Amino acid sequence: MLESYHIIEDLRQSDNWARFMKSLGWERVSLGDGVGIGYLRKFLGIFTIIKIQRPRKLLDEKEIDALARKNKAILVKIEPKQGEIGDIGCRSYRKKDNWPLLPPSEVHLNLDRSEEDILKSFSESARRNLKKISELRFQISEFKKELDPTTIERFWKMFSISGEEKGYFVENLNILKNKIGSFLGNGYLVLVEDTKGDLVAGICV
Repeated sequence: MLESYHIIEDLRQSDNWARFMKSLGWERVSLGDGVGIGYLRKFLGIFTIIKIQRPRKLLDEKEIDALARKNKAILVKIEPKQGEIGDIGCRSYRKKDNWPLLPPSEVHLNLDRSEEDILKSFSESARRNLKKISELRFQISEFKKELDPTTIERFWKMFSISGEEKGYFVENLNILKNKIGSFLGNGYLVLVEDTKGDLVAGICV
């Protein structure tokens, strides 16, 4: 079981994420002190959609209405932190939906602890699995500068095949490249190879 601890800021409220969203055509919108940022996008030059993802705190009804009127938005989609959905005020035109744009759950790891403490927090089966993969080779690429395109493509191809087999959506290669480029200096791409050099796992953190 993971220990609870204070999370300073959600990824979707970071300047890096705002840079990535801009590459997709979304404009950054300041929501005021203590709330964070949201994103708006105009479609066909006629209507606007605003999305607010994991704000530091929720806006009240008047603030949401004012934001929508100011930007002539036909939809304001709010995806709060876990446990806060019940705090959103609802009028007749406000309702919960079942089409999230973000993963419904997230995993937060406190890496400030020592390696020994982290391993102790794992279950016995997880520790056994770690021993099984001791012969695998790990390739870690830090986002300090542009990553080798071949490395990114290897990861994306493996991810795409897994998505097809397990039935989940995988963003296209250009979007992945834009995302990695938006987090230069603040991330890692970890690839895991077997003894034959074949890629068997990978993750962006």
